[in-house]
Amino acid sequence: MSLDAQGLPAGPSRLLGAATFPSWCDTMEEYFLLADLWAVVQGTEAEPYASDSKWSRSVRAGLVEPALPAAESLPRGTSTDTRVRNELLLVQQRAQWLDWRKREHLAQGAILRAVASPDIKERLKTYSRASDMWAHLVATYSARKFTTTAHAHPALAA
Repeated sequence: MSLDAQGLPAGPSRLLGAATFPSWCDTMEEYFLLADLWAVVQGTEAEPYASDSKWSRSVRAGLVEPALPAAESLPRGTSTDTRVRNELLLVQQRAQWLDWRKREHLAQGAILRAVASPDIKERLKTYSRASDMWAHLVATYSARKFTTTAHAHPALAA
C-alpha cells in the first residue's frame, strides 16, 4: 500500500463504486490498522464521556465537547486533596476525549478523501461518525459481512 504526502492511501485506492470496492476496502482496512483507527471505524471504540442527547448525535462526531462536571461542583467541605484529584481527573478525561476526537476526525477524513465519486462522497457526508460511513459503504458495496457495533443511521435501519 502506498501512501501520499498526508499519509493516506494513494493511487488506485480511490473508491469509484462497487467495482473498486473490494480492493479499496482492503487498502483502507490496512491503513486504519496501521494508523490505529480501526476500532473507531468499526464503532467498537465509542466516544468517551459522550452526551446521550439527541442533539449531540445529530452533529458530526467530535464537534460537541462533553460536559464534564466542574471541580467547583463538589459538595462544600470537600478536602483540598479530593478537589485536586478531581481536577486532575477532569484534565485526564478531557485529554482522553481530545485524543478520541482526533482519531475520529482522521478516520472520517481518510474515508472521505479516499472516495473519488462525488455522489458517494456527498452521501457519506450525511453521516456523523466514521463508523456510520464505513457501515454504509459495506452495506452498499460489499457482499462481505462485517461485525460492527456502529450506531445505525436511520437510512440503514429502514
